[in-house]
Amino acid sequence: LPWCGEFRQTGFIARLELVQNRKTKEPFPLERRVGYQIYLHGLRRGVFIRPLGNVIYFIPPLIISTAEIKQMTDSIYDCVQHVLGGL
Repeated sequence: LPWCGEFRQTGFIARLELVQNRKTKEPFPLERRVGYQIYLHGLRRGVFIRPLGNVIYFIPPLIISTAEIKQMTDSIYDCVQHVLGGL
């Protein structure tokens, strides 16, 4: 994604930092509430996303299946595209 400033993972916990400019890592203004907008769109799709500012956290349960992980990541990808794709 062109808005992915950084992706980190430890075990099943992962985070995606969203930025305006991937090269300079310029963040989105906090008043735009990008993470919150993605969270709201995720809720409409049945996916619970944990935003902290412009960072989205993935914290799936340990009993999640491979198919459910694919569904979760596809849904979050679509949410990010929906919210930020029109910029």
